[in-house]
Amino acid sequence: MPHFVNHSILITGATGGIGRALTQALTEAGALVIATGRSAQALDRLTGASPETLKKLRADLSNAEGRDALLAQIQGYHVSGIIHAAGVQFSQNIPEGLAKHPRQSELELALNLQAPIHLTSALLPTLAQHPKPFVSAITSSLALAPKRDAPTYCATKAGLRHYLRALRYQCADAIPQLLVNEVLPALVDTPMTAGRGTGKDSPDKVATQILRGLVDQKSETWIGKARLLRGINRVSPALAARILR
Repeated sequence: MPHFVNHSILITGATGGIGRALTQALTEAGALVIATGRSAQALDRLTGASPETLKKLRADLSNAEGRDALLAQIQGYHVSGIIHAAGVQFSQNIPEGLAKHPRQSELELALNLQAPIHLTSALLPTLAQHPKPFVSAITSSLALAPKRDAPTYCATKAGLRHYLRALRYQCADAIPQLLVNEVLPALVDTPMTAGRGTGKDSPDKVATQILRGLVDQKSETWIGKARLLRGINRVSPALAARILR
């Protein structure tokens, strides 16, 4: 895709699932990809179309210090696009109390919500210097309504959805060339969804549709069964909520 030539794109969560598929596809499309992940070993296994198209940086996005360290490392790369693909999900039973999952909610909030907000806000001045910049973040169909066993995860995805929408409103005047893109997949076949559900979309399929949405300048990219859920939610939000629950 020639659209991504001359782009420097930061991808979080680049070592697995959708992030890994996006890294491979974008390096092949001629972009410089700045791939981040927590595991040095996983980053070592990550490959691109050529060494010149892939920069691998270890980063812990679960705390402000780690995010600031990453921002310091990428200052010279003139980032023109961000894809927030990092995320984590835990099953939780709130009535059992925090003793059962003392740090799970903190980690979900940090990785799924605080990290995208922090990195996007810090990089907006750099993005504004590019003629066709973009911010893309993977939320979920669960941003529309929660499922029973992942309350904090669903809250982070709903929060990120609202953040992206508000950012889009503000940048329409402040940075009119900036595309703010939200990706809403259904169930994707990644390590995070192991043992959950059937009929999952492959990371490669999802990555292809994400890139197509960016090329087409879509503000929202609905993927797979999420497209059907979007229609149901328009007609009957109560029915969509029952399906997701």
